[in-house]
Amino acid sequence: MALRFNIEGITETHPIGLEKQIRAVVYGNDIDYYAEKLRLLNTYLIFTVRVKVSPTSYGRVINKFYWVLDKETLIEHVELTDELEKSLLPPTKLNITSFGSIAQMTPGPAVEIDIMEIVLHCGLSKYASRSQNRCREVIVSDDQQNQFLLTLWDDLGEIEGTELEDKIEKDKEFPIILGRNIGISPYQGMNELQYYTLSLQTKFNSTIRINPTYSRALELISWY
Repeated sequence: MALRFNIEGITETHPIGLEKQIRAVVYGNDIDYYAEKLRLLNTYLIFTVRVKVSPTSYGRVINKFYWVLDKETLIEHVELTDELEKSLLPPTKLNITSFGSIAQMTPGPAVEIDIMEIVLHCGLSKYASRSQNRCREVIVSDDQQNQFLLTLWDDLGEIEGTELEDKIEKDKEFPIILGRNIGISPYQGMNELQYYTLSLQTKFNSTIRINPTYSRALELISWY
């Protein structure tokens, strides 16, 4: 599908010539990258964007959905010629850190890992102590029953966290998540995970994908 980036957002061009606009959002360190990558009134092939529901708490929205462009998004510029299009870039290769390896790692602000595990529990959204930031704590497990506490901050807690809660509470499903750029921190607090010295948390550049279409996800579903 060909897409055109403009000031209002992204225009989707259909084969019959009709056009629809959709808002696209870029966060954190990705802003500079896409500022160089995308040019006004150019056409691109865009794959693996995250689609989110536009929040309505701030009033009436124009677009029901919006896109998030992140490190998993694949973009190829389309030249307006009669030549055959070049093939798309290969899919992003996963570099998953096992839970067994996390226990041997030293937490720090520069440490970021990717995880793909099953969500066993999703807590309620709450305000973190000593701050006005909202968060949601979930318990994730691998197929060896190693568990970690993962804190979803801000929008990830409100949007993806709400979806996780619905899947567990309403659909009676234990979803799989793919978390990218996840931070590691010393564990603080008392609950059923008190014997852990480390916990996981999202950062400003983290992404969470629910039930991703990877073979690893199918293995986790079969195991549980």
